[in-house]
This record gives sequence, C-alpha cells and structure tokens, in this order.
Amino acid sequence: METSRTKNLAQSLEENAKSLPNKTSLIYENRIYSFESLKKLVNKAGNAFLKLGIRKGDRVIISLLNCPEFVITFYALAKIGAIAVPINYLLTKSEEKYVWENSEASLIITDPYKLAEFREMTAGRVPILIVPQKEEETEKVLSGALNFWGQIKKQPNSLSPCPCTPEDVVHILYTSGTTGKPKGAMLTHSSVMYCSSLYTDNDNMGEIFSEKSRVICALPLYHCYGQNVCLITPLAAGATVILIERFNTGKVLQTITEHRATIFAGVPTMYAYLTNEFDPEKHNLQSLKFCCSAGAALSSEIAKAFREKTGVEIIEGYGITEASAQAIAPPFRADKRRHDKFGSIGIPLKNSKQKTEVKIVDDKGEELPAHKVGELVIKGDHVMKGYWNRPEETAKTIRDGWLHTGDLAKIDEDGYFYIVDRKKDMIIVGGENVYPKEIEEVLYQNENILEAAVVGVVDKVKGEVVKAVVVLKSGHQTTEMELIDFCAQRLAKFKIPKMIEFKKELPKSATGKILRRLVK
Repeated sequence: METSRTKNLAQSLEENAKSLPNKTSLIYENRIYSFESLKKLVNKAGNAFLKLGIRKGDRVIISLLNCPEFVITFYALAKIGAIAVPINYLLTKSEEKYVWENSEASLIITDPYKLAEFREMTAGRVPILIVPQKEEETEKVLSGALNFWGQIKKQPNSLSPCPCTPEDVVHILYTSGTTGKPKGAMLTHSSVMYCSSLYTDNDNMGEIFSEKSRVICALPLYHCYGQNVCLITPLAAGATVILIERFNTGKVLQTITEHRATIFAGVPTMYAYLTNEFDPEKHNLQSLKFCCSAGAALSSEIAKAFREKTGVEIIEGYGITEASAQAIAPPFRADKRRHDKFGSIGIPLKNSKQKTEVKIVDDKGEELPAHKVGELVIKGDHVMKGYWNRPEETAKTIRDGWLHTGDLAKIDEDGYFYIVDRKKDMIIVGGENVYPKEIEEVLYQNENILEAAVVGVVDKVKGEVVKAVVVLKSGHQTTEMELIDFCAQRLAKFKIPKMIEFKKELPKSATGKILRRLVK
C-alpha cells in the first residue's frame, strides 16, 4: 500500500470517487459535480494533455479565475505527473511573459479575455487551451487556440495516476516578488498531501474537514492558501467545495447563508468588508464551524468586530507558500470556538505521523528565548523542494533544513507564537524599531477606519518616520490631526504617525492582502 509520501495528489480524488461516487464534490453557480463525474472529467483532461504531448515534469501555465476548469486542469496535470504553474490572473503581460519564459511552460490554459496577450507573447510556440464562457460551447472555434471542452470531451474517461516519489513536483507557485523578480516555489505531491493531512489528522485541532463539510472557496485558486485550504484538503476529506469566481462581499455572505456553509477561509481585509456589509436581516453565518484568517496579520479589532456583529469567531493561523501554505495554528475544537491566546497564531501543527518544527532565531541563527523578537524559521515535510532554477536563492532561504520566512515573531512561555511583522517592513525611527502592525492595530480601533497601512518614509534627521495611509468607512469623516491625536493617546511618541494620507482604496494582492510595498 502506498504511503502519503508517495501518493499522487490526484489519487485522493480517485479514492473518494470510489467511496462517495454520488456525493457532491464541487458547486459553481448552476453547475454541480459529483466525485464520480469530477473524476471522469479529470481523466478526460489528463488524456487530452497527453495527446497534446504533455509528459511527466512538463510545466503548464493556468491563468484562470476560480472555476471548475481550474480544478479539472489542476488534478489532471497532477495525475499525469506534469507540473501546474497557476499564475495570478491579474498579472500584466510583461509579468506573464516572465513566468512563461522562466518556467519554460509547454502549454497555457486560460480564458478568452487573456487569449490575445498570450497569443502575441508565445507567437505560436506553445499551444493555448481556451476555456469558453459556457461549458456547452464545445465546438466554438477560437483563432489561434484550442477549445478546452472540445479537446477533453472526446477523450476516454479512465486514466491511471502517474507513480510519484517524494521529490516529484506537483506545482510551482511564483511568489509576489517583494524584492527582485518573482521566484517559483516548487511544492511536491508529498509536501502538499502532508499539509492537507494536518486539517484532517491534527493533534491541535482535531477533525476540521469531513464529508459533512461545505467549504466556501472565494480565495483565488492560483494562491497557495486557496489551493490547500479551500480545494485540496476538502476534496481529500470528501467535503463539498462551493466555488466563487472571485471575492465579492455580498456574494460570499449570500452563499454562506444559502448553502449553510461550515468553513470559510479568508484574509483580514475580507473580514473587514464582510463585517461592514453583514445584515442580520438577510445573512446568517451561524452554520460556520471553522472560520480562519491567514495571509497577513489579523487585527484584533477586525476579529472583535466580526465576532460581535456575526457571532462567529475567527481563528488566525500562519502559513507561507514555501511551506505549502500552513505551518502554525491555534488549538481548536468545534465545540469550543474560542482559545485563550487571542492575537497568537498558535503552535506548530503536527499529526500522528509527522510534525512541523518552528523556532525564533537571531541574525546568527541562534534560537531566542521567550518574548524575544527574531526571525521565524520552519522545518518539516511540507517545506518546498526549492525555488525553480534558483539554487542560490534556495540556499539563502533554506539553511540546514530550516526555511527562513522573513517574518519577525516571538514565542511566549507556553509555546504560543505571535507574528510581530515582516522583517523587511520594520521601520527604524531614530534607532528605535517600529512595527507597522502595532500602529495599524491602533488605527483599526478608530470607528472611522475601514483599512489602514503603515509604512516608513525617509527623514533626514531620524532616518525614517511613520506614515499611515487609510481608507474611511462609507459615510464616515475624520481629519489627519484627529487621527494623529488618536494615535498619540495610545502609542509611544516615536511610533506616532507624522503624516496620514486618505485614499479611496489600498493596493491589494490577489487574496485581498494589503500590499505595503505598493503603498510605500
């Protein structure tokens, strides 16, 4: 019998198709797929890719919003041993070209809106599969491209999974490129399956995902968080995934209410918008058993406001693309919604077979004692294989088996971890370390603030000073001086913003995470 370390990712879907053939696996608008029907489509797609010449180890770009075709493609590529390269749908043409050339992808799968730019970029050097707007448009002819459904529907619906080793890569996820060009994190079948198992066999949290779970997938599937928490894990557990094309506040609230969803995963800004638009006369979120936040530090004010308005607790965890998304989470039980370490991201995840090692180190790599701030480093089977074609960057990031995250954190006497800030985001004011998250927490306490981002700006005297950029709630007003005075009552003098700028919106990543580097 194969172990999880050698299992092809797609086998979990195949196993559920045998044991739960008629159970709903996927819902997307008016399209419903059972585990059996989804498995057959995955097999057809896998056969179509093989016919197009795609083989084990070949890279295939997926540029799609959340849709069933994304899911079918992802599992089909895994099944034949090819490597998926899901990319942010919002990338510019030059960014897409960089990923295509860097990954040396042999096939591109996208939608009609992206066809022109990919066709121009590739100049016919690789085939392009286009997902039509409607599944029934099987025969629609697309200039310079192949019809996705036209290619797969005529293929056989049986396909054996390609054997895998722990070293075989299942997908390459390009990081956002905070500094320099984006790097492609190589995640293996075994690392992804291990990360997924942490939600179904976990000493900290028990069984979160099960056959009874109904999971809202509003996070983008081209992001590690969305893939692992909203797709791979629930489908492996036999749960139902309810796909939403992209995050829309009203749509999410309506879908949770109508489908009696039990699991929702989001980022802090999503929860801020959900809180602001929640209407107890129209929405009911009490079916949610597990509501988690990751991707950025969760403000205590956002979590508190969401709980008070909806009655649902948010559990904050910690993950990173280079560690298959998840590494740390608080102890949790469905019958005990809250834990007593608010503000903590929890403790390292472990299950009956494996565990994640996490520690806080100084610049020399020496482990720090409780309450000392240092860099958070991770070791475990879910850590990436390395960066695609970037051995030097890999060596800098993974040292002696430890993944250096670039996140500043601390640990308390009970072993609970707390994120302080990103190492590169720290502001130094006259020699004093200032962490943007701390100031953002204070700003979120102000009843007028919907979103806030704090950055450092150059100052001739102090090196840097603090600047805040904020978005006000609809219908609310305040002034720069009022907010500065508000902060002055709650922060040390060197931490108080020297200037505050008002914006209609803040730049965000595909997941809705506020991008401080673009704010700056």
